[in-house]
Amino acid sequence: MTDFADIEELDLPDNPTIEGLTMLIGEEALAQLSIDFGGSRMTIPLKPGEHSPIAHSIGLRNAQRLSAVWGGLQLEVPLALGRKERILRLHAQGMNNNQIARVTNLSRPYIRSVINAAAENDQLDLL
Repeated sequence: MTDFADIEELDLPDNPTIEGLTMLIGEEALAQLSIDFGGSRMTIPLKPGEHSPIAHSIGLRNAQRLSAVWGGLQLEVPLALGRKERILRLHAQGMNNNQIARVTNLSRPYIRSVINAAAENDQLDLL
């Protein structure tokens, strides 16, 4: 397995949490994991290979990082992160809120709140 010396510098919890996962693999990879496996329980593989489902989802390096810290532990993959990411992707592709609601089976008010929150974050980044 690849050496991940930087992992020792992170103050990671004993069990995988959203905060710990974000520190270890980043928000983008965590969102992708949520899109692909959200709402399910999975065992973090001890030695993920390049063809493992988790490596296909978040890349081999991120899968190996997860394994180095929490290999063999159970992970309840969050749903919300993948939902938000999917809403923002569909919005960026030009779909309106009604179309996104039909495709995702989510309410228009929820979709609107996700899009508005992302727009507010973008505005704060400009300041």
